[in-house]
Amino acid sequence: AFGIRPNGNMEGEANTKAIAEFLDSHYPATTKYATQLAASYRGGEKSDWYLPSEGQLRMIKDIADRMNNRLRINQGVSLAKTWYWSSSEYDKNFAWAVNFGSKIVGRSSKKGMDRVRPVRTMRVEE
Repeated sequence: AFGIRPNGNMEGEANTKAIAEFLDSHYPATTKYATQLAASYRGGEKSDWYLPSEGQLRMIKDIADRMNNRLRINQGVSLAKTWYWSSSEYDKNFAWAVNFGSKIVGRSSKKGMDRVRPVRTMRVEE
């Protein structure tokens, strides 16, 4: 229940930064939330990971099969057919989430246990 509203539909990177800064200044360092976990991820020795916005997650959902093929080729972890949190806030108690199995977009309690899928901005080619 943070009460901040970084809802840029395609602004996951900015959302992640705004939420992480708010959390870092208001909550103990021992507790890590979805945006902080995404921002601190260092996969591939990269440091520009973030929690995608609801709009970005919808785009990923729409090309999930292509993404999973590329991830398998590069020894990555495929997208599971389950709920993923976005960095887009629904209200102070809920965030937008996307289900990669059913393709449903809905709200999810911030106290819930959905998955976090850090992303980086990159070009996906055929």
